[in-house]
Amino acid sequence: MTLRIPREAGVIVALTVVVAYFSWRAPQFATPDNLLTAARQYAEVALIATGMTLVILTGGIDLSVGSTAGLAGMAAGLLALRAPSPLLFALLSAVGIGLLIGGLNGGLIGGLRLSPVIVTLATWAGARSLAYVLTHGDPVSGLPDPVIALADTWVAGYVPATAILAGAVAVAASLALRRTAYGRSLIAQGQNERAALFSGIPVGRLGVSVYTLTGALAGLAGLLIAARAETAVPDAGMGLEFEVITAVVLGGTRIDGGYASVLGTILGVATLGLLHNGCNLLGIDSTWQTLAIGFLLLGAVILDSRVGNS
Repeated sequence: MTLRIPREAGVIVALTVVVAYFSWRAPQFATPDNLLTAARQYAEVALIATGMTLVILTGGIDLSVGSTAGLAGMAAGLLALRAPSPLLFALLSAVGIGLLIGGLNGGLIGGLRLSPVIVTLATWAGARSLAYVLTHGDPVSGLPDPVIALADTWVAGYVPATAILAGAVAVAASLALRRTAYGRSLIAQGQNERAALFSGIPVGRLGVSVYTLTGALAGLAGLLIAARAETAVPDAGMGLEFEVITAVVLGGTRIDGGYASVLGTILGVATLGLLHNGCNLLGIDSTWQTLAIGFLLLGAVILDSRVGNS
């Protein structure tokens, strides 16, 4: 009898090792305050990673999410300083920019059947360039208090509201995959796009939807990043796509599509967030942290090639 290993087993092991090691080396690591602070800092990654899970499920990839977040944060910061209702205009501009970039990606990939890597690489470059053009590379500081409060609100004075938001989005995505015709269609497309097309599934529209959703979440994340830092900077979100994709693949979602685990993705985000947090507590250089994440991604890809669907 063949032993079937859950695809989330790898991330559970990785998370356990990270928690055990840093709890041993850094006494302050496992305190509630530190863990909740880490959850607040990585809520934006969890938001984008949830959308990226759906993109990768369909066999796609989105390399533009970091640049989308940076551009959305800059635009939201500028409007927040000039608009009569700073919070409303910041939200509308950030999510709107995310929708536009995500919709463009989706239209070119899902509609015109262009390569996801090439399309999102192009929008990655375009969005990052526009983020610098908006203010000639200067940061936007002095954000209004209502905008800052987006990332600095604690429910019952204890739990970060951004973490609750990210959790709610993840739960909604997981339920959609498991309980709706839309989710089943995404899975069918990822498993065999040609068969899904012949079965009457609107493959093109599904592609547009997942990229547009991911873009909107990246735009919202960009605003939250700016709010948390109290300053919008053009290089915000730099390298974010690397961590997001690592979290998704580490969590058990198949890199070539057909299977996804939103729970695994959140566990992957938690692993990366706690790894960074623990390394910072021990004073480990960020270069080594990036190297560790690279090895995690490599290990996840190798595991993905060895473990069948459960």
